[in-house]
Amino acid sequence: MLVDHTPGTEGVVIWLFNEGGQEHLEFVPTSKTKEAADRGGKPITLGYVLSALGAATDKINQLQAENDRLWKLAMKDAPKPTTVVVQQPTAPQPDPDAARRQAILMMMMQNRPAPSQNINVQYSNCTKYPALCAGR
Repeated sequence: MLVDHTPGTEGVVIWLFNEGGQEHLEFVPTSKTKEAADRGGKPITLGYVLSALGAATDKINQLQAENDRLWKLAMKDAPKPTTVVVQQPTAPQPDPDAARRQAILMMMMQNRPAPSQNINVQYSNCTKYPALCAGR
């Protein structure tokens, strides 16, 4: 029986009816149980629910076994999977001179003149390299 705890509401009983060889369930208000019994209905019992669950479980197990069998047949005819070995690229070898170059670069950056300072350029050979002396 399904019962609502709200005052003034009526409980409902699940009844099983067999009409024309077909079983179906109906929710019958508790005030109409006599009419449901007169129509040939029977209230659902725990035994009926357990029986229905057992039948459903049996059907599920049967379908699972059939599914497993069909997968085995399908995989039997499928091409065999090939193994592919993917080699990861080797990491580049560390540069042994990188630290030395970095230190030299840092020294050069520290010793460079500030952008606002005038740089005194000595022109040594304007005949051989006239582009160096242009604008002097």
